[in-house]
Amino acid sequence: MLELPRRNAPARRVRSLSYRLHRPVFAGEHLAACGTPGDDRAELRIATHREERHATAEVVFSG
Repeated sequence: MLELPRRNAPARRVRSLSYRLHRPVFAGEHLAACGTPGDDRAELRIATHREERHATAEVVFSG
């Protein structure tokens, strides 16, 4: 999930990351990393065709 802010906001430094794992992902499944950016943080998630939220995270950017 941290690849999203690294690629889409390379000038912003990540101050913290908190995450939660919700459901397992199995070998061979295609993953989609999705995110919603904000002013000082971003909400991230991992999805598959079976589940919208396998894992969720919040990234807080440095001021």
